[in-house]
Amino acid sequence: MSLTLLALATLALPGQPPPESSIRIPLTQLRRETGSPSTRSRRTFIPGGFNRGRKHRQVPPGDWQLPATKGENPVFFTARLGGAERLFLLASQAQEDRPYDLLYPDRDGDGDLAEEKPVAAQASRRSRGFYHRFSFTLNLRQGETDLEVPFNLSAYYSSRRGTEVKDPARIAALMRVYLYTSSALAGSFEMDGEEYRLLIGDNDGDGLYGGQPPLADGFPKPRTRADLVYIGGKENFTYQDGMRRGDHLVLAGRIYRVDWSRLPRELVLAPWQGEACTVELPLEMTKLTLADRQGALVMLPRPGRHTRLPRGDYRVVSYLATRRDDGGNLWVLGASGQATGKLFALRSPGTAIALGEPFLPRAQIKARGKPSQEEVDVYLRLHLTGVAGEEVNRLLCTSRPMQSSSLPLSKKRKTYPKEASYKVMDETGEIALEGNFRYG
Repeated sequence: MSLTLLALATLALPGQPPPESSIRIPLTQLRRETGSPSTRSRRTFIPGGFNRGRKHRQVPPGDWQLPATKGENPVFFTARLGGAERLFLLASQAQEDRPYDLLYPDRDGDGDLAEEKPVAAQASRRSRGFYHRFSFTLNLRQGETDLEVPFNLSAYYSSRRGTEVKDPARIAALMRVYLYTSSALAGSFEMDGEEYRLLIGDNDGDGLYGGQPPLADGFPKPRTRADLVYIGGKENFTYQDGMRRGDHLVLAGRIYRVDWSRLPRELVLAPWQGEACTVELPLEMTKLTLADRQGALVMLPRPGRHTRLPRGDYRVVSYLATRRDDGGNLWVLGASGQATGKLFALRSPGTAIALGEPFLPRAQIKARGKPSQEEVDVYLRLHLTGVAGEEVNRLLCTSRPMQSSSLPLSKKRKTYPKEASYKVMDETGEIALEGNFRYG
């Protein structure tokens, strides 16, 4: 894998602007290419993206030109890329023991796969199946800019022990296909003498940058994939630094309106005009995203314990907080908000946002089986909910090596807290079942 920087703008990076000036951030495309790995490529953080797409056993509707292929069970895959549907065809070469090891990608988006040069799989043979990975580049267009975006398509099939399937039609039905990408827009800017770095990833894997799926009642829909933004200083980024693409940015005590319309050439931060108030946060935050009543998202990278926000009503979208235990170990807690979460008002300076502790534990119970059965499978899932209605989705220690502390730890996952225990009572109050929750 080698690293490529593609210049998309020739604008000079301006100096530190006065408070009333906009900040224009020229952007370059940062992408990971296929090829021999390099030290620089491995150490450079580039956020990945994932596109679920859709697998087809028959040719999907559309004006496609298909190549002549071997075998009777080709597999098709479609994904929305660059704002339009693209088709991929999985076929087999001559080797009977390596099915679906050839891919025809629609690189230029004209629907003609017959003219495309096929891509051979980088295969990893499994004892009961196969795993194929195909690497290629697609020509896409965002705004007035042409882009070359790298993708990987994975096709794999694995049978259960003792039940290996050799029927090609059956393998085609069971095979899973996914599409991944690894590229971003990169830039830097200066504020109050401090230099900041910026990455805009393609988290939804559609080949475009800065995407935001439609909101539901002014709040992000569950399990939707918006593109992520990374803002920081000289320290290296990690995946946990990504924030959902927002409409406003609060950085170093300043509030900006984010203009995404000029991507992929540049990003513009325009000073926000309106009333603001200082806010006190109950936890040391490394990132925080809020949604106002109208559905505008506010990004706050590294706000700490105090920040400024436009006056209004907000719900928590997500946050990442840190705290040290009595041994000096640093713990990270992440949480995601809910559309039904608490709406808090910011009206006066010094307002304290109510989120986080105390966290309320509750167990979600699901039974699988018919009521007529004498025995059914019962699943318990532990939820930790903060006072703003947010649910904890991450809790682990990041210190290496860990120092001894009074906090009990998991025996299987040393950087996680000890698993919570549960007891199930019957109608008489007797303990019918007890045990410990498991991570994952």
